[in-house]
Amino acid sequence: MHPLRDDNGLSFRQYQGRLLAIGAEMKKRRRQNQDKYRRNQRLDDHPVHDASVSDFSDAESETTHMSF
Repeated sequence: MHPLRDDNGLSFRQYQGRLLAIGAEMKKRRRQNQDKYRRNQRLDDHPVHDASVSDFSDAESETTHMSF
């Protein structure tokens, strides 16, 4: 007899529980990756306003970072 067709269904419940656990872990990792991506996108969207940290000279800054 096939192990997933046992009379008491124990093997099936273990198999189903394992699949549910794998699915929950995948959802958790996906959510963590989405949060990390969004956090990094927010950091990229906000330029550093401190002039001492800028790597550009004043002339370079004006020509390459024009505000619209």
